[in-house]
Amino acid sequence: MKTAAIGLTTVLILASGSFGPANADSATPLLVPGYEAARDLPGARELPDPKTDYKVVFADGQDAKNPGDVNPMLPTIATYVNTLGKHGVPAEHRHIVIMFHQRTADIDIVMTNDAYKERYNRDNPNIAL
Repeated sequence: MKTAAIGLTTVLILASGSFGPANADSATPLLVPGYEAARDLPGARELPDPKTDYKVVFADGQDAKNPGDVNPMLPTIATYVNTLGKHGVPAEHRHIVIMFHQRTADIDIVMTNDAYKERYNRDNPNIAL
């Protein structure tokens, strides 16, 4: 079952096709507004199961290219979370951890908005996600 959950996670991330802001209407409210769930693939062998406990660790070692840009991993994680929600996986079955690791002395993505604003003279774009 663990292998299936890991494989499903990988497939869902790769199959989403777009990690940008959502444009399509959906009957199911999004858990992370502004980002789509992964698109369903016809004939898919597995879809998220509301009875399964999903324990997923995302490793994020990327920086945004420019101050003011959202960290590139966050939209991917938003897509994954929205996919679980779309298929009715309840909050108590979603165990998601994001491990941030960067080679710089400070990690901009986890800065408070005030600290980010002091350094870059703008709001932290990652706060919303």
